Amino acid sequence: MRLAALGLSYAQAGRLVGSVKSTLCRWVRQEAVRKPVLSGQVWELDGMWTKTRLGPREMRVIRDEMGTALGSFEPWSEAIDQAWRQAEGTPVHLVSDDDRAIAAGIELVYGREAPHQLCQFHLLREYRRSVGYKGFRAARALLESASRAEAEEHAREAIIRSGGKALDWCRKALGKGMTHLGTGQERHRTTSRLERQNREYRRREKMGTVWSPHNLLALLQIRGLINQTT
Repeated sequence: MRLAALGLSYAQAGRLVGSVKSTLCRWVRQEAVRKPVLSGQVWELDGMWTKTRLGPREMRVIRDEMGTALGSFEPWSEAIDQAWRQAEGTPVHLVSDDDRAIAAGIELVYGREAPHQLCQFHLLREYRRSVGYKGFRAARALLESASRAEAEEHAREAIIRSGGKALDWCRKALGKGMTHLGTGQERHRTTSRLERQNREYRRREKMGTVWSPHNLLALLQIRGLINQTT
């Protein structure tokens, strides 16, 4: 088959073949892959389902505010421990959704006093699902409060307007949803950056399953096997 029909130049084809050969050689020799180092002080943690040779599996992804991300198929406790050992410093702010496995892993590695912040977007979604829309404005104002006293006042309003249904939710929001007030990380209250990155990864992975030279190059680029081509 001619390269022109594939839409590849001779230079692109040579780089692709060379990258595939070197990757196969590393896999055969089982060389250790050097992972990036987390250098930021704020970590976002979330799971992402991806395709592997063993079928769909959940990848544990940890990303700092600098944009560096680490992925692991190990349990959350081991993934967090590996990230902590490879990091340049200890994080001062950890953001995740209300996943019990993530919370247990953070507590196991950093202790019960770890600066763990629950994603406020997930908290609001949980409020709509468990309580409804009564007192929703007060609940949103609670999460946007600039002080602990203001948050407690909005919590009382949400409980009254919801007829007491928001009591458990307010306890959770005041306990783990306002950690940023103590760490000074008001800009990092959700996992939206990491979730956008995971969606882009899944989009490119899906695009790479359609066999064509351009999609294959894009899939290899997103997985870091080859450099960006011009």
